[in-house]
Amino acid sequence: MTEVPPGVEFHTFTVLGRCARTGRLGIGTATRSLAVGARVTHARAGLGVVAIMAIADARLGHMALKLLDLGYKAPSVIEELVKGDPYAEYRQLGVIDADGFAAAHGQDESRLGGASRG
Repeated sequence: MTEVPPGVEFHTFTVLGRCARTGRLGIGTATRSLAVGARVTHARAGLGVVAIMAIADARLGHMALKLLDLGYKAPSVIEELVKGDPYAEYRQLGVIDADGFAAAHGQDESRLGGASRG
């Protein structure tokens, strides 16, 4: 394992969710980077929520919302984003659609929480 040099560590925390009772969707993120909400969080009421992290590219969030609008479910949205992104291995992506399907992609999916329907 590579040793981490001493100093301050910075992390980004992002949560996506859907209320099982009401179907309402939510997303929030916190980090040291200014205006991160313009790049990381993407949402449309009744459609879905999307997070693009680690070298965030807002265009991917807009594309994800377009795919959801076309009827793609969260796992297919992730698949399409990864397929078209030459830097996918550096990013973390998360999507929850209005039906409650969830999917994630990242350097280590085991650290991304249990992306599943629920």
